Amino acid sequence: IPKLESFTTKDGQMPKALGLYCPRTQTISIWRDQEASMQTMIEEMSHHLSGKEDCTRQFQEFIFRGLTELMQAF
Repeated sequence: IPKLESFTTKDGQMPKALGLYCPRTQTISIWRDQEASMQTMIEEMSHHLSGKEDCTRQFQEFIFRGLTELMQAF
């Protein structure tokens, strides 16, 4: 299970990334104003579970495999 933390920006403005996953520390960081964002949490948890980075075919395949399994459950 990854560590979960929130962060703020120095200027209080929206950051470029609303959430980040650090594989080295196994930490998910969510922008404090986005703590309730389920989509961001799902994406960062997917990075943790898959070990894959943004914008890679491997990460996309991980997401689509999960969605396919979910659809087959219905």
